[in-house]
Amino acid sequence: MQPIFNPMNNNITSQNLTNLEVMELYNPKYNLSESDIKKYITPYDNITSSLGCNKYNLTEGITNNKNKYNNILIDLYHQTIPSEIIDIYPIGIVFNIKQDQHNNIHDLSKTDINNYKSSKSIDMNFSGEFSSDNYFYQDMQDFKYNYSNYSGNSYTYYVFKQLIKLLLTEVYLYEYKDKIYTHKELIIKYHKDIINSIDPISVKSISELIESKEIVKVKYKCIKISDPCEINWSSIGDLHISLVDVNKLSNFQNAYESIIKKNFNDFLSLDKIHYLNKDAISVVFDDLNKRN
Repeated sequence: MQPIFNPMNNNITSQNLTNLEVMELYNPKYNLSESDIKKYITPYDNITSSLGCNKYNLTEGITNNKNKYNNILIDLYHQTIPSEIIDIYPIGIVFNIKQDQHNNIHDLSKTDINNYKSSKSIDMNFSGEFSSDNYFYQDMQDFKYNYSNYSGNSYTYYVFKQLIKLLLTEVYLYEYKDKIYTHKELIIKYHKDIINSIDPISVKSISELIESKEIVKVKYKCIKISDPCEINWSSIGDLHISLVDVNKLSNFQNAYESIIKKNFNDFLSLDKIHYLNKDAISVVFDDLNKRN
């Protein structure tokens, strides 16, 4: 049963969409529930207000492409991006972009796409596997078939990186045996230590080690998101994340020496897409809500 289109029933407001724009989303032709609408408007307001990204309409995935849920920025905000987009598809395919010889990012032109389509040359890619521009074109077609209009262009890619930086404004890493780990890295490292332990019975849990200060939670913030060397063969998970110890920001030298680099994959959980621990998520989004 389709919802009844009655503008007076509109219970959702937006700081960046007019009342008429919000009301239009209640139109029965879009077949959207109020929760669907809110799922779009919440990140739209936060991203627009916090990043000033007004060029990109985050709600167009509701009304276009046969109402398919279709926006990588909103999925990033809600931590629901399909794993193959994080791990398998190259950045160049996901965002329809390329790097020039100076590593500047540009949208793919029709000429670029036709060159990929007609190319038969085979080269060795960064992982040592044989690849060709023609294979790249076939992957582009596969992505387009499965995720049409999902991720936009070079501007979307810019906003995507800025949003990652925003989500990692305040995140806890873990100091263990004089090294800094993300939660995912810590679990992997500690699991290896348990396997190699002489006395497994005496092994403590991670929570016990945190309580005893053998593992120390350290608050970091992301200061930079950098592109991988080759976006045609690197995935979103390969994005370079630079972070600094928040407690050392008052001293430039100490802050500089505390900078560490991780890949975006290091912030993903072992079993599902999950960028931050729950405490960090609530802190960041609560702060966003206060600022908005």
